[in-house]
Amino acid sequence: MRIKEIASLFLLCFVAVCCGGGGADTPVRKPVLRMGVDSVGGSFVVLKLETLNADRVFLLATDDGREPEAEVLAQTGRAVPSGRYVLDSLNAETAYVVYACAASGSTLGSVESVSFSTGIGESALYSWERRRARRPAFADMVLLYGSWRRDASGRILDWDRDRISPLVSREDASGEEHWLFDAFLALEGRTPDGSRTFMLGVHEGGTDVAMRAANKADAESFIDWWLRPGNGFCALDEAVGEALHRLGTPPGKRYAIMMLPDLPVHERYNDASSSTTYWGNLDGRRLDFGRTADRLAAYRWYVDEVRRRFDEAGFAYIELGGFYPMTEELPTTRPGLPGQGDDGLDGWEQEYKQWDDIYPAISDYVHQCQGCMAWIPYRNAAGYRYTSELGLDQVYMQPNRLWHSESRYSMDSFFAAIAPYPLGIELEFDDNILSGISSSEEYRKRWREYVDGLLASGIYGKRPIALYQDTDSFRNFALSEDETDAAIFAELCNLIASDPLKAGNY
Repeated sequence: MRIKEIASLFLLCFVAVCCGGGGADTPVRKPVLRMGVDSVGGSFVVLKLETLNADRVFLLATDDGREPEAEVLAQTGRAVPSGRYVLDSLNAETAYVVYACAASGSTLGSVESVSFSTGIGESALYSWERRRARRPAFADMVLLYGSWRRDASGRILDWDRDRISPLVSREDASGEEHWLFDAFLALEGRTPDGSRTFMLGVHEGGTDVAMRAANKADAESFIDWWLRPGNGFCALDEAVGEALHRLGTPPGKRYAIMMLPDLPVHERYNDASSSTTYWGNLDGRRLDFGRTADRLAAYRWYVDEVRRRFDEAGFAYIELGGFYPMTEELPTTRPGLPGQGDDGLDGWEQEYKQWDDIYPAISDYVHQCQGCMAWIPYRNAAGYRYTSELGLDQVYMQPNRLWHSESRYSMDSFFAAIAPYPLGIELEFDDNILSGISSSEEYRKRWREYVDGLLASGIYGKRPIALYQDTDSFRNFALSEDETDAAIFAELCNLIASDPLKAGNY
């Protein structure tokens, strides 16, 4: 049920209750339900059930993802009162969907649903996860695009030790070396051959046809690439170790963050005629993403596979800190959340994306594994005003100012938008700012707005920073011999190295 339908029903019920009368023209008081997840354990879930015009709720928990009709719920579901309700005797480490409808006598409301994953026991955690007293937090995260970026000759660019080291530490003009980023985000938009996408919204070149979504084999290849000896996080571990011998132990952990590929219901996400079984097999069965539980199972497999591979790698100086949803917007149809209505911020094509079925269920599972969830929505994207309800921990909004001259992308309006919410900033930093680029002066002015706004807004040192740096912009600035480039780069490095938020996180 859409939010407007629920709001209309609640208003209708309210009018009926207040006006009374019960005459022939009195509207029918249809039972209405609002349902959410309060907390999840290894074998139970605590549900929040709010009703109007109802004397009970029928609910059913299932792991097959098939939505029942209200009449079927009334016959086979469990009748429970409204309020907080504990649904127990569930299987551990299982993705569930709860379907429910409110009832008044023989009148039934619409079927609502929530999804979640039951918890894992401490024995299922790795030693480095059990040691954590809280979820990882970090001050400064850099974006690393990986497995399909190529140089001018067409060769795929590895994140080897030489390429990744400038992100770990830097020597300033006085010769003193400082630690830089404390989190490193591995992400990618497409598969290496460019035929499939890890991110919703990508289309075939020059067409309106959605690109095919990446599958299980693509996810495995992505993990393999980032954990290949001499590359990616293996190279990062080596680079941090080398810096440690020069600088001593860093003030806190250096964290690796891995993307969560978007797994849409349909292979071409907005084409309902395309396959729902494109992803692959799990436990001897081909998953069908027409079933919410199968989508959740695929996400859990990915989280567990990344965790397992990091544990096997046995890194000495870095740890897996958490995960990052690739989607840049998270529209929701769930009632009771701010940010809904006719304000243009609800996002696009929710009926195809169905993120309500995934978040916060997967966020909950990552949290049970002692990991954090990071996310970077585009400017004013759906979801930015209710990130805690979606289980997202470290969230940064994109200003998108660097690539737009229009006044609606001003940094003043950006900082005003994020001020009421627990959001950091993504600094957008690419080769357009480098000397020798025809339009670099304009881009440098825009970059100046980022830095000045960061300091003037008062959020520097209080909210986290993420750095978008295209393919290799940070390293390109590090190697530039231009004086203006050097000054811009030195200022950026000083902001990262001196960020007061680092002390608060450790």
